Amino acid sequence: MERCSIPDAPPAGYVPLSIAFERFCNQHLACTTDVWWARLSSIEELYRVFLRHLGTGRLHAIVCHPICRERIPIPSEAWTNAWYPERPLIACIITGEEGEDFLPFTGRRPFVLEAKLSAILSDAKTPIGRPHRRGQYPWDNFQTAFRTRVAEEGAPTTDGGEPGWRNQADVERWIIRWMLERTGRGPSEPTARRHAKLLMDSIGGS
Repeated sequence: MERCSIPDAPPAGYVPLSIAFERFCNQHLACTTDVWWARLSSIEELYRVFLRHLGTGRLHAIVCHPICRERIPIPSEAWTNAWYPERPLIACIITGEEGEDFLPFTGRRPFVLEAKLSAILSDAKTPIGRPHRRGQYPWDNFQTAFRTRVAEEGAPTTDGGEPGWRNQADVERWIIRWMLERTGRGPSEPTARRHAKLLMDSIGGS
């Protein structure tokens, strides 16, 4: 007889990790400026702070066994060792591409205890990521570099760009590489994606 798995719904008292992160962001971003670069800087900082809660064990994430619904903890060190730790914060399931420590949880949806999340939210008295953090990466310089490259090589579109310069994903990769070469560190994938979309929209790209 073929076994049927139980739907991957949150256990009692738990919420999906992606929902927890969304609540965390909403609380902080509600107090920040609507200027796009300030909000992007805030979001980047929120990723780091939320991942620090997971990495230090203040907030524990779990997955559920697909049959017996046993709660299986994700080790705190998995978040600090991961290649792409921010992915489970915005995705519904773990893909295994986050890092080796996540491979045993591939295909499962992560959850966190709502009471622990509420405690973290209640402790947050001030918004994270103020506008003065704009200097963290030289975004103004990058915008200039982007427009210079567009003028020299054309827009990053399928019918107009050079190989490796044909879509938003190419712009995202270039953002990370450009920042690494100039600052020694690169922005997170979500941050690079947001900036790339804004730049593509500014030139009418897609």
